[in-house]
Amino acid sequence: MTDSQLPKWDLSDLYKSIKDPKIQQDMDQLKAIAASFTAKYKNLFTGTAWVAQDLFEALSAFEEISSLSTKLAVYARLLSFTNLDNEDIQRFYQQIVEFLTTLEQQFTFFTIDLNSISENQLDKAISASSDLAFYKPWLRRLRAMKDYQLDEKLEQLLSDKSITSTQVWSKLFDETLSKLRFDYNGKTLGIAEISDLQSNFDKSIRAASAKSISDTLKKQGDLFVTITNVLAKDLEINNRWRGFKDVAAARHLSNDVEAEVVHSLFTTVQNNYVSLAHRFYKLKAKLMGVEKLDYWDRNAPLPFNEDSKSYSWEESKNIVLDAYGSFSDQARGLVNQFFENPWIDAPASPSKYSGAFNMPTFKGHHPYVLLNFKGKLRDVSTLAHELGHGMHSLLADDKGTLMANAPLTLCETASVFGEMLTFQSLLKHSNSPQKRVQALEAKISDMINTVVRQIAFYDFERRVHESRRLNGELSRHEINKHWLDTQKQALGPYVEVPDDVQEFWMTIPHFIHSSFYVYAYAFGDCLVNSLYQIYKNQPKDNTGDFEAKYMAMLSAGGTKHHKTLLEPFGLDASNPDFWEQGMQLIHTFIDDLEEEMKKL
Repeated sequence: MTDSQLPKWDLSDLYKSIKDPKIQQDMDQLKAIAASFTAKYKNLFTGTAWVAQDLFEALSAFEEISSLSTKLAVYARLLSFTNLDNEDIQRFYQQIVEFLTTLEQQFTFFTIDLNSISENQLDKAISASSDLAFYKPWLRRLRAMKDYQLDEKLEQLLSDKSITSTQVWSKLFDETLSKLRFDYNGKTLGIAEISDLQSNFDKSIRAASAKSISDTLKKQGDLFVTITNVLAKDLEINNRWRGFKDVAAARHLSNDVEAEVVHSLFTTVQNNYVSLAHRFYKLKAKLMGVEKLDYWDRNAPLPFNEDSKSYSWEESKNIVLDAYGSFSDQARGLVNQFFENPWIDAPASPSKYSGAFNMPTFKGHHPYVLLNFKGKLRDVSTLAHELGHGMHSLLADDKGTLMANAPLTLCETASVFGEMLTFQSLLKHSNSPQKRVQALEAKISDMINTVVRQIAFYDFERRVHESRRLNGELSRHEINKHWLDTQKQALGPYVEVPDDVQEFWMTIPHFIHSSFYVYAYAFGDCLVNSLYQIYKNQPKDNTGDFEAKYMAMLSAGGTKHHKTLLEPFGLDASNPDFWEQGMQLIHTFIDDLEEEMKKL
């Protein structure tokens, strides 16, 4: 199947085009609703004259506004991410961003007023109204920000300034990265295409593509250094004004997770660098017939003929559907909706966002999945991953626009579990030692990238932000050194980390768009490893019990804390042993790989 035959999403169920008159109608409607909302509710909840029904009606109206705002935002973002070189679409995207930012400022009073309500008064109102009780989880998370909230004018100022600070710098990063062109073998490639060559079967192609990336970043990387410095300072200013002491504290609060839980994850993974990553790369070096792996060989296919296999879209679809179907008919049915409807944009393109994501939307509307599908084994895994996110979004839809989305620490659960199901399906059908080694190596590599590599990313971010806060603007050399130091520590003695890759951090969007997002991947992988072992070991006469608990957990969306969600499984992320338990499955897979290698 050629790129032109791969599925592309159809956004016409949002708007027909950027010229659709419905866009302006919705914007006008939002302005009118905002004015009415402000007139009716401003200062109402700072006193004692309101009743539970008032608060329920206000929250219901606020959710309707959020849904319509999200509709505009999703359409603009999805168009932007697939047309990064289209000036008209980028201008439209910026117009929507500015409109929604201005609109958002009109509701600053609402969250401030809600946080002025006493705990006793709020508890009484929730107890008196089952309708209002529906929004209790959202109110809990909102009020967690109470101690870090500024007054209304300052909140409006920060929101207004974001248009010319975080938002515009993030947009500049996306546009710059998408427009970078890499010289390779007489061709000029975009970031997605050159990155794809990093996992090519031919070692010389991998090396040449890495050199092309390195050469291009050396010539054009100054802007990425500036963007990183500006955004790190912007975060420091926000943290200082709000009273956050740690550079990642705001992210932890947003993720609804305690700092000590994240620190326990961080230190436990680092303590396992040697027994996980270093041991695995030693085995992979042996499989590749070398003493040490080159940096660009970490994700290389093994030198077996079968490993050069390319997966068609139809084949990938069937593998993923069968994997989800092995877990439950409900899971298969939910995932199949993405194949039956134009909700996926699969082709790779130079003008497209280089990664993959699932974008949730608003109550009653389906999510969208973006891929850069090239037919490799990892593309099959990525498809399974993003469709796990999509299934999660569909299951939690009834929680509404305000509460459907799980915090980042839990939103990776369904995606990583879907990857695990797909891997187990592929492993089951691997009928030779070579194929089993291939399947195990690919899965362990993905798990190392998800756990060890992401914690190394988190370490890198912490070092950059802490250095920026303490020492002022960072030089290119200083940022590069943080990158090399954290990479060498994580990858170990069997991976060569040359100075040529010291600027590869510049190509990672998460550092720009979502500071400290990356530890959520490690959180999700360790959580899923523990869940999968429970699933695999459940008594045969109890089949279906895990499925029911698991689907209920996903259906909760963002309404429950991780401690409550994991309790039915007998798991507790606040217990340090939890993280060791989560990594035990990776150790087991490495043991299995070593045993299978003896049969080659």
